[in-house]
Amino acid sequence: FFRIKMQPRTKLVVAATICVAIFVLYISFMPSNACPSDLVARLREDLADTQQKLARANSELRKAKDASIAHLTTSAPHALIPSIAQPTSQAPPTTTIEDVDVAACKEKQSSRYRLRWNSTEFYSDVPLEAFWNSFDGKWPHPCGTGKAAIIDIGTHIGDQVEYWGRNFGKAKGCQDTQIFLFEPNPATHQELLVNMKKKYHLGQDTFLPQRMAVSNRSGTAQFFFNRGPRANKAKNQMASLGKVRGEEAAAGGGVDVKVVTLDEFLPQYGIDSIPMLKIDTEGFDATVLFGVERHLPKVQNIVYECHKLWQTGSGDSLGHVVQWLEQRGFKSFKVGHPHFLRLYGPFWDPVYDELLHWQNCVAARPGSEFFNMISKLC
Repeated sequence: FFRIKMQPRTKLVVAATICVAIFVLYISFMPSNACPSDLVARLREDLADTQQKLARANSELRKAKDASIAHLTTSAPHALIPSIAQPTSQAPPTTTIEDVDVAACKEKQSSRYRLRWNSTEFYSDVPLEAFWNSFDGKWPHPCGTGKAAIIDIGTHIGDQVEYWGRNFGKAKGCQDTQIFLFEPNPATHQELLVNMKKKYHLGQDTFLPQRMAVSNRSGTAQFFFNRGPRANKAKNQMASLGKVRGEEAAAGGGVDVKVVTLDEFLPQYGIDSIPMLKIDTEGFDATVLFGVERHLPKVQNIVYECHKLWQTGSGDSLGHVVQWLEQRGFKSFKVGHPHFLRLYGPFWDPVYDELLHWQNCVAARPGSEFFNMISKLC
């Protein structure tokens, strides 16, 4: 009996019923005086009650079995074939710009920058020198169109002037190009003139040194520079329009210098195009850009210093300048060696302002040869 496949509860009821039935049969065949009649009556009542309970149990069992079969019929295919009942969600479409996965590139760039922002990969003059060297002799359209101008703001003692002549001057075949060299510090400006003549053998027909500062307003302003022991040579002097270049510069005092905006300075020369605008003003690069807004349509490429001194100099943020340039047709990159970091549009990350040090940025026009050269990889 116990080998029969049956619910435990049902087995118990059936076993009790059998036992009661056997006992009743036994009592029935006994002599009448062997068992009181009321006992037999109670046993018969218990048997009837047990039979009713067994019937109800069997009925419940059938209902449960029918419900189980119905559930299996409707849900089993979904459980066995998840791809039908629970289709796997598809990844959202990838957003790409210039054939670059925006989200992946942004994460890759910002993560690398957080780890390397204060190393020679992005910090110091090493990345900038590597940048200039990598494009030496390879600048697209170096002569611009019509009467062209190369503008170097913050020329210092002239370490870059030979490069300008070799890549954008007459040596490159650019016969109608003038190269403007802005250096307001009296000592470094004087050494610039000496270097141009003796070291680089350059005349002043193509190169036009200007002892004046450039900003977003014209007039006269104090120009501060250091006069401490480190400044015994002009090449070691650090200077700017604000007291932002260390204690020596702040304590050194300043001299009055002429200040111009490029928008007011350039019209007298009838400039048609500006293949290169380079800015290095120790914390005031943004104000220089704001002062050349009307001539930006003539500019092809911009190299500017993106420096932590912006926070105490002009008070501008890199994010604001990047957006301002983008609204005027330029997309900015942070110069690294060997990596360039996209800063524009959806590639921007606040970390580039949070961890701003002594670094350099470039801005190019989308679709230009120069832009295509620096935007090949993320």
